[in-house]
Amino acid sequence: MAGSRLRAMVVRQWEIVTELCQRRRGMTVNQLGEATGASRATLYRDLKNLLEAGVPINSERINGEMRYRLMGLSVPPLNPTPIQIAALHMARHVMTPLAGTRLVVELDRLLARYSLIRPPADEPLSIGPAEIKSWPGRVKQLDRAIHDGKRIAFDYQSVGQNQPRRRTVDPMSIHSHQGHLYLIAHDTERDALRTFKVARLSDIAMLDRPADPHPEYDEEALFAHAAQVWSGDPIPVAIRLTARVARFATEWPLSSRQTLDGQPDGSVIVRASVAGTVEAMRWTLRWGRDAEALSPPELRDAVKKQLLGAVEHY
Repeated sequence: MAGSRLRAMVVRQWEIVTELCQRRRGMTVNQLGEATGASRATLYRDLKNLLEAGVPINSERINGEMRYRLMGLSVPPLNPTPIQIAALHMARHVMTPLAGTRLVVELDRLLARYSLIRPPADEPLSIGPAEIKSWPGRVKQLDRAIHDGKRIAFDYQSVGQNQPRRRTVDPMSIHSHQGHLYLIAHDTERDALRTFKVARLSDIAMLDRPADPHPEYDEEALFAHAAQVWSGDPIPVAIRLTARVARFATEWPLSSRQTLDGQPDGSVIVRASVAGTVEAMRWTLRWGRDAEALSPPELRDAVKKQLLGAVEHY
């Protein structure tokens, strides 16, 4: 599982535990879905993982519905050590793009409680400066809409458009990837799930109507074939890297599920099933003259179009 999806899973499972802590009578899967924005399939997997990890969750059928309840009134109080505080500070740094969400607000409160504790001077782990942008105002609005189950509208500037367009969506979740934040939502006009970069959102408005439920949404399945954050039906692609850069194919992979086919001349053909050709095109272009898109034809055409357009500037 990619690092960003792993972090999202941990965040989601912690939300499940905290939600159950606040409900003495327990919650149904539907209620957990309303609280976390996760699909039923994802929640069943999360509950199973939490049980296997030893979290004391009890389940019982009441009035025909299965209810899940945390055994015990609350999560045990935290008494973190200096090393644990250092780990929390590192986690907070990674979660910078999520500033504004309830989760990060609670983490900030926890860190403020232990603001005088410093990690040991000889601790060798650290995080260097990073260009991580956050949009706390926008994220707070999106987080509230997801939590309250409200439909929203916003202006969105796509890469291929000169002017932003008004979009109306049912927000599903917020996804963090490589320091960038994305909104996963059901576009009502296109009647399909779409990914929106939060940095390109503006004039967000919460509408006076509830968001429609979308039980078909499964984040893990949605991004199963994503090279970065795009979702969609998988398309098999093949890209040749020259012998000069072939050794870097595993360091900067196209996909976590890619396969490498070594060639007699030292080059390597990277094969993967990805969601659409846009991300595969961008990955190919980053290698410059050391990469050639082999298939499918639409990927070759897309790369060629970009290269010819770039040459026109010179």
